Parts: sequence; structure tokens; C-alpha cells
Amino acid sequence: MGWMISVRDLFLGYGALGLIPLAFIDAGLLPLPEALDALVIILSMRTHSHMLVYALAATLGSVLGCVFLYYIAARGGHAFLERKIGKRSADRVRAQFEKYEFISLVAAALLPPPMPLKAFVLAAGVVEVNVVKFIAALVLGRAIRYIAAGYLAVVYGGRILVLLETQGPR
Repeated sequence: MGWMISVRDLFLGYGALGLIPLAFIDAGLLPLPEALDALVIILSMRTHSHMLVYALAATLGSVLGCVFLYYIAARGGHAFLERKIGKRSADRVRAQFEKYEFISLVAAALLPPPMPLKAFVLAAGVVEVNVVKFIAALVLGRAIRYIAAGYLAVVYGGRILVLLETQGPR
């Protein structure tokens, strides 16, 4: 866990610009559980007036990372899926996912860890979900999530820190 704190602190120094690559790494390459949420909260508490910028930077980086992962899955995943379960079954999986794709992706993007967003992104790539719908769902879900985190940090942040300090480990 020490290395995650070091990574978080490294990106913290760059403010909103640090959130974009960190979010990309978290969404598209290496999961960094709660690191991005923590940074949005910390930065929003420090500079209330920039909360929306922090939330949108986190959203942008996260969506870009998900799009990267989507294209990796789309490139090789469909053929792999067809080899494993057959073309007819793969077509059925695609039809089912497409039926609920938007709401499924929004829900996955909204929820914090341990919700496996990467699993939904990979599935979307494998079944070749419409990329515009894919991006729209992720933008909506991630924006709501990070704006809510930033807003709560602005409104309650100081009180939560005091509570954590007084109720911390004894």
C-alpha cells in the first residue's frame, strides 16, 4: 500500500493535470483502488472553487483509459469469445449486452470499488458496443461520481477530517 500512497502523492502535486494520467492508468492499465477518488476529494477540499475542474479532469482521464481498454478488447476479444463459446452464443451475448448496455455501463461507472468497471469495459469491447454510446455512458456515470465526491468533500470535508482525527486508531 505504501507505493500507492507514493503514486497518489506524486500526482497530487500536479492538481487537475495530475488527475488525467492517474485516471487513465487506473481505468486502462493498472487498478489503483480509491486513489483517484481520494485525490478528487483532497484537491476539492483544498481548493473548493476548482472542484468541478478536478471532477471533470478525473472523468476525462477515466473515460480515455476505458476507451483504450475497450479498443484492446475489441481488437482481440471477439475472436477469442467466438472460439470459446461459438459464433451463435457470442452473438447472443452481444445482443443481451447491447439491450442493457447503456444503463449497465452508467451503473458500473457510478459505483466505487469493488465494482468491476474493467469487466464491463472489456465486455463492451468484446461485444463491440457502439463506441458513442459507450463513451456517453461512461462520461455520465463518471461525471456524476466525481462531481458528487468533490461536492461532498467541499461540504463535509473539514468535519470528516476532524471526525477521523478524533475517532482514529487509539
